[in-house]
Amino acid sequence: MRKKSELNCPNCGAPITGEYCPYCGSVFYDWAALDTNEPKYVKFKLGDKVVMAKAIMRDYTLTYDQTPATVYANDEPFITLSAPPTMTIATEFEVIPENGVMYKVIDEKGDIA
Repeated sequence: MRKKSELNCPNCGAPITGEYCPYCGSVFYDWAALDTNEPKYVKFKLGDKVVMAKAIMRDYTLTYDQTPATVYANDEPFITLSAPPTMTIATEFEVIPENGVMYKVIDEKGDIA
């Protein structure tokens, strides 16, 4: 998904050119490459296997929440604390079968088995 580029890892600062930082191992996903109108090949884990499927991202939502927490004492509100913000990204993909096959298993070398 990620195009080769000259970026630095936001986790450790090392130069990265792929989907993984060669120094700290952080994984990067380039969501800008996922167009909701164009099919892409995606790899994912299915149980203990790595598989690849042709899919279209149908929908995504970003949810931001910073609900304060109220501490109670003797069943009465005592103090309200600020909660750290949370953000959730939810995606929905539709797999497009190719010749009746929903996905292909990838072997240990990264080849289609």
